[in-house]
Amino acid sequence: ADAASAAELADLLDGTRVVLVTDVEAESSEAWAEPIHPDQLAYVIYTSGSTGTPKGVAISHRSLSNLLDAVGDVIPMGSRRRLIALTSICFDIANLELLLPLQQGSTVVIASLAAQSIEQVAGLLEAQPISSVVQTTPSGWNSLLAQEWLSPGSLALTGGEPLPIATAQALADRGMQVWNMYGPTETTIWSSCGPVNPAHGVNLGQPLWGYSFILKSRDGAEVPRGGLGELLIGGTGVARGYLNRPSLTAERFVPDPAIPGGRLYRSGDLCRIRTDGTVDFLGRLDDQVKIRGFRIELGEIQAGLLSHDGVREAAVIALDEAGGTKRLAAYIVADQETVTADDLRAHLSDRLPAYMVPATFTFLSAMPLTANGKLDRRALPEPERTAEADYVAPRTDTERTLCAIWQEVLGLERIGITDNFFELGGHSLLAARFIQRLRDRSGVDIPIATVWRKPTIADLAEQLTPELQSGQRRPTDLLQGWLNELSDGDIHA
Repeated sequence: ADAASAAELADLLDGTRVVLVTDVEAESSEAWAEPIHPDQLAYVIYTSGSTGTPKGVAISHRSLSNLLDAVGDVIPMGSRRRLIALTSICFDIANLELLLPLQQGSTVVIASLAAQSIEQVAGLLEAQPISSVVQTTPSGWNSLLAQEWLSPGSLALTGGEPLPIATAQALADRGMQVWNMYGPTETTIWSSCGPVNPAHGVNLGQPLWGYSFILKSRDGAEVPRGGLGELLIGGTGVARGYLNRPSLTAERFVPDPAIPGGRLYRSGDLCRIRTDGTVDFLGRLDDQVKIRGFRIELGEIQAGLLSHDGVREAAVIALDEAGGTKRLAAYIVADQETVTADDLRAHLSDRLPAYMVPATFTFLSAMPLTANGKLDRRALPEPERTAEADYVAPRTDTERTLCAIWQEVLGLERIGITDNFFELGGHSLLAARFIQRLRDRSGVDIPIATVWRKPTIADLAEQLTPELQSGQRRPTDLLQGWLNELSDGDIHA
């Protein structure tokens, strides 16, 4: 390039400053000319990961160069393609956006120079030619899709979070080619990728060139293909480790038994490797929580919510309760205004055990995102657990009986017939306690699924009134009820 070309380029970029390398001070040019060893440090990027404590991940030139070569081999850019850089420089995938096009002789368009809002980004993307490549997280794609953005023929790279089938389908419906990218920061941006056909589900593709994947069980044994285990990633992309954190580095970067001197990074991801080498992501090991004695995968609940036709985005977290217990809270971005918490509760109860159905469902217009475009779990609002403002008093003996039992079980002073058992803090254990006390006092037994499907006093009373009016209590029922009343329902004869 020469001065004339630089001036022309500046005009094309609407006055953006263009600097020629030859104009840089001589000493800087000499420093750049010094040879760089592949194992020298390329950059350090900080990530909080699952612990919330920032960790500096040290990446070598060899690892970065391998990643660019590997992705460029699978997804060739070519001189006619342009990559639209959307990502904050604080997120490691920005390195791919900035460097891959330059390495392959194509063009990179930095969206942040021309857009300050998601609406402006959508407008910028729509103005680009159909040969563009766009990379962002699934949450970022959902934000763009909400702007009715349309760019048929573009290549959509998505990663950083699990890709919902609904998001992949929405992109495919707009004529885009969708590639799912996977990789922890500790293995240099991406470690695997693959094209997505929403009709066949979503997976992590296959390892990129220079990477190796193995699975290990909790006891450290290698898991054969088809089994489930923690994914360990080896190869050229594995980082040096965490800057000035030797103990943490030793914990997460372990020796590779297959390669002398090699190392494997423990991803913390629960995966399955198929016989053809394709990798299925099944959730985070640190997303597993224990609630009332049950081990629960939050990702499994999110997948169940996303299988509902009216749900566009879903997140599930475990909130701490008084006494050291936890409860599940779901957050939903719905495609349809008619979707209700009762709909989703019934939908999940058909697919999951009762203890995996969230206690609360909070509807949002959009999920809160971090600067990197990922879900900001800390910004999710606290679910409301109070009774409805419009109190409706019980009208019949059945409703009064049910309200009285709910008040005891939930520890509330007043409950109306339109209040929702689960929105008041109920869960599977309390539902079972309610059923037990109802049986003790009336002799009527109901399955726990009835509570999930009829979560208000009004709905329950409508179903139970005929049974309560016709039911005859047996002597054993009376004895059991008397004993349980003495023990407050917590000790059974």
